[in-house]
Amino acid sequence: MTSAGDTEGSSTAERASSGSSTDSNLSMHSLTGVTILANDDGITHPGPSNSTRVHDEVNAAAAAAPRTDANDVAHNNASASAQAQASNSNNTSSSNRKEAPSSPQAQPAPPPQLTVDPNAGLIIVSNRLPVTIKADPKAPGGYTFSLSSGGLVSALSGCKKQLSFTWIGWPGLSVNSREDEEYIERRLKDEYSCTPVWLSDEIADRHYNGFSNSILWPLFHYHPGEMSFDELNWLAYREANLMFAEKVRSVVKEGDMVWVQDYHLMLLPLMLRTLVEGSGLQGRTSQRELEHVRRGVDGTSRLEKSEALAAPDGSVYSTCPNISRAASAGRRSSSRSRPTSTIYARGHVTTEEEGADERFTAREPAAQTQTEAEAPGWRETSAEIGPGVDTEAHDQHRTREAEEFYQRSARDEVRRGEGRGTSDGASARGSIKIGFFLHTPFPSSEIYRILPVRREILLGILHSDLIGFHTYDYARHFLSSCTRILGLPTMPNGAEFEGRYVHVGAYPIGIEPSQFHEGLAKASVKERIAVLKRRFEGVKIIVGVDRLDYIKGVPQKLLGLETFLQEHPEWVGKVVLIQVAVPSRQDVEEYQNLRASVNETVGRLNGHFGTVESMPIHFLHRSVSFDELCALYAVGDACLVTSTRDGMNLVSYEYIASQNAGKGVMILSEFAGAAQSLNGSLIINPWDKFAVADAIHEALTMPLELRTSNFEKLRRYVNKHTSAWWGISFVNDLGRIQVSKLRSESPVGVRRHSSISMLQV
Repeated sequence: MTSAGDTEGSSTAERASSGSSTDSNLSMHSLTGVTILANDDGITHPGPSNSTRVHDEVNAAAAAAPRTDANDVAHNNASASAQAQASNSNNTSSSNRKEAPSSPQAQPAPPPQLTVDPNAGLIIVSNRLPVTIKADPKAPGGYTFSLSSGGLVSALSGCKKQLSFTWIGWPGLSVNSREDEEYIERRLKDEYSCTPVWLSDEIADRHYNGFSNSILWPLFHYHPGEMSFDELNWLAYREANLMFAEKVRSVVKEGDMVWVQDYHLMLLPLMLRTLVEGSGLQGRTSQRELEHVRRGVDGTSRLEKSEALAAPDGSVYSTCPNISRAASAGRRSSSRSRPTSTIYARGHVTTEEEGADERFTAREPAAQTQTEAEAPGWRETSAEIGPGVDTEAHDQHRTREAEEFYQRSARDEVRRGEGRGTSDGASARGSIKIGFFLHTPFPSSEIYRILPVRREILLGILHSDLIGFHTYDYARHFLSSCTRILGLPTMPNGAEFEGRYVHVGAYPIGIEPSQFHEGLAKASVKERIAVLKRRFEGVKIIVGVDRLDYIKGVPQKLLGLETFLQEHPEWVGKVVLIQVAVPSRQDVEEYQNLRASVNETVGRLNGHFGTVESMPIHFLHRSVSFDELCALYAVGDACLVTSTRDGMNLVSYEYIASQNAGKGVMILSEFAGAAQSLNGSLIINPWDKFAVADAIHEALTMPLELRTSNFEKLRRYVNKHTSAWWGISFVNDLGRIQVSKLRSESPVGVRRHSSISMLQV
């Protein structure tokens, strides 16, 4: 399917003003994600109900901050963030304002102007390249190349109009000869500005399926029961991230910006920063954890030295059998490991261990400018910790034999980076900026801390300069995990880490509405719309488009429809759900069970409520063409999204962009990131089948005036906050970050260090 997915896998996207006496204070104009502003609908929306007093103080600071013009990126992101906080105002049943409908041909608003140098180097790094390559003996060179579809590709295509960039990623296949690799590399560079990272089939499978999609994906979507941790897959994940980092290092230049995409590459910022700048510039936390992150990746034991593969640039990567042996050695030694307990108090770490292990050393808390009781930042970051301390056990599962096997991993490679530094310790290429964006939810700290490698993942992305999420809730969960697990002091817009400030912001992604406007203008699509209207004349159409994934809530959607038909039998035969369920991971048992369950429910409901003339559910377990998708969206009287967790869910945006009549109703799960942006939707709890049934009834019976009014709010937001808006806003913010010395006064709630990365406006 062309674009029905969301950006999570991409899938299918807000600081500072400083006064003369408060130059060291971070203003929260953009990155806090809680600024109160008037939305396009003219209604002022406050932040979420669980906001603490620190948010009010942040909002006051933002209100006092000067604004430039409408294209100022800080203002743009603050406005987007304000939309992201409108979830408490999204119940449209209380809305009764009259608005003149805009033209169905309303065009998307132009994105913000690019404020960085258009000639500045930007490197996009994602798991897959945006190009599909297939072997074809009849094609020139033996391979065919075509631009891929998907949420991330569509999102970044909007940025391409203003900014050129190089894209680095896995090409999706392995080849048997160096000649083929060189041919593919040349075609990708010349025609698509892409650079491939060559992974073996085993590494690619274990990295993508074994760890990324079997560990991180279910955990980040609040399904920890689906996790199956295997150290072999974790080692492959680390090796893949290292190979990506090596490839980026080979092309990056001083002053470049590197933008890392999604959960497949969460260790890349740490590894890239180490390779480019050297480990000598890192703080004690990174230095003591680096071997934990890197062990077993490129190191080999004495017995296996002869089996190592030398990469073209001279670095050493372990072969796949070596990784297997490394994981096995670690597992065999688990019964003889020494227990370690690390106690985290507010803002500092102390360690108690049976026996001497100098990898962990006690760190005393630094001085604070305010007491913890007085500092809003401390109240925010330590709210979940409580008055006591949080004790966590770190299972090392390593004997001396396994340690020797692992600990050669990072030393040679990392210390090579130290030699590239200048005489004063600064890296010759140390001015690169690293951004990271997560296209999935980030779970609450109580869920995230289940992850066995929770510290390594956090440390991996904390070496970024700017970390972006779809919503402020996800950013808040990330910062809370940094406090609870790493003991870091945080503020609503970032965390202090090893003497610098890591900025965190909310950047809701969008789509390119013009693609759907152009699709609806096609003669074939218009004809298909007419056919569907004749076929379902006199029947209300509910549209559902989802991947058949357990996070998409398709079973909950069907149960909600069943409850609606049971409570409102007068609608039997007068409403139909057209559900497109795009196949996903059909070789995985959990997905096979989901498909069987959904098929059984569809058959049961059609058998119970169906007649000779009609069936309540039209179920399509396949992808559909883009033209067919546009037609389905256009004829839908309502769109039903019941995701149990979703990073954003751009199906809702696509439906809104395709509604030329401007009368459709959006029913949206409160657990989708889009629910915090799309004011004008009916927000539901998908786990409550009665709430889903009530929302369906409200959507089908809503007066035309209210439908039109709500839809205009949705249309304006989707037309303004496009994918180009998302990408350019993030790049602008990343480009504005500079490193400066911390002045005499520390930001409220953040302890003083010798230097800190501050955002200069």
